[in-house]
Amino acid sequence: MVTQSSGSALRYIRPLLDTAKVWRSPKKFMLIFRFLLFSLVISVGAVAVRADAVASQTGEKPKPAATAEPGISFDWVHVDGPYVAMTFDDGPSAKLTPKLLDLLAAHHIKPHFS
Repeated sequence: MVTQSSGSALRYIRPLLDTAKVWRSPKKFMLIFRFLLFSLVISVGAVAVRADAVASQTGEKPKPAATAEPGISFDWVHVDGPYVAMTFDDGPSAKLTPKLLDLLAAHHIKPHFS
């Protein structure tokens, strides 16, 4: 900001808040980023503690973590002759599974479900 004082010379008066320079400094940016990240971590931790406290007050027993059995996967299998293996990620469908089984039976294909 430039002002003219009682004399004829102009002088520069720095603004109280120079918003253009606030975000230019990487150190200030990192400081603000770390503060916001720290606040977020503290908030999530407080919510988790409250959830545990509410569960203990209501008398609910904490559910143990489900123990997953180790899965076996194969990336290749040696077979004698031409074979095709199809996999489906979906569960059984009341509408589509019977159609698929009828189609496989019509072509004399033996399905295997595990």
